[in-house]
Amino acid sequence: MAIDYGEKRLGIALSDELGWGVRPLVTLQRLPKERSFRAIAALVDEYSVARVVVGIPFRLDGSIGEAALRAMRFADELRSKVCCEVELWDEKLTSVEAEERMRAQGLKLAKRNQQIDQYAAKVLLEDYISSKGM
Repeated sequence: MAIDYGEKRLGIALSDELGWGVRPLVTLQRLPKERSFRAIAALVDEYSVARVVVGIPFRLDGSIGEAALRAMRFADELRSKVCCEVELWDEKLTSVEAEERMRAQGLKLAKRNQQIDQYAAKVLLEDYISSKGM
């Protein structure tokens, strides 16, 4: 499972056990925080997730800014809420790629705005799986 972390929303994507199929799953609103953690834990249990990959928005030069620090703190707290591994992954430009893919699929602007976070999580998870040679 991958999470595209944002201040207002969390995009969630899921893959099968072998990493062959990745799909956008859901977009969760972030507030209140504990409700978000419960929703993620429920998805981890429901889909028997072995690992959650949290996207970290490093700056283009690779440095860590405030947004990356917030995502890292979120991931640290998530580790105590789920019964699986939580790993950090660079999510640089995943939203841009997700927007391009959704536009290429012919999705209308309103639909793209609704689903951009979960599509960014999909791109993030595909990148992660590809880098691991799965």
